[in-house]
Amino acid sequence: MQSNRTYARLLVTLLVAGVLVVGADPLRAGGRWNENWTALGVGPGGAWGTATVGSRSAAIAAAIAGCENRTSLAAGRCGADYVTARAAWSLAYACGQSTILATGADLADARMAAINREIELKEFERVELEPCRPLVAIDPMGRVADPAMSSEILPLIASPSAPR
Repeated sequence: MQSNRTYARLLVTLLVAGVLVVGADPLRAGGRWNENWTALGVGPGGAWGTATVGSRSAAIAAAIAGCENRTSLAAGRCGADYVTARAAWSLAYACGQSTILATGADLADARMAAINREIELKEFERVELEPCRPLVAIDPMGRVADPAMSSEILPLIASPSAPR
């Protein structure tokens, strides 16, 4: 009996030591736990806002406020579509009355997420998408990408002639 207790204590001690040595902390997964949150919100007519701060809820609130500052429509319509991410790309497209938002750890992942969202809307939700126009790309630091680069960053989606 004493041998089993000693063995159990040794096992627990080794597990705890392993977690401390290896650093298996779920809050630090991906190395992004200490990064600021970036929120990107889109409203009707293609108005958008973005913010990057330490708190996720503060980033969402500031992004919605930025969106509302860009539109002449009644306040409160910019919070319907938004995404949040830490140290990731965020992309936004306006497709008629629909919006496609996507994030990804790198630009290729964000592009693929946008294409997957387009497919999901068309095939599973049966949404008739009008041709999309790129709205904005936000880089992993929370900066709006240079508009001159938009054609390179934002692929065309929901367009019959769009290359895949």
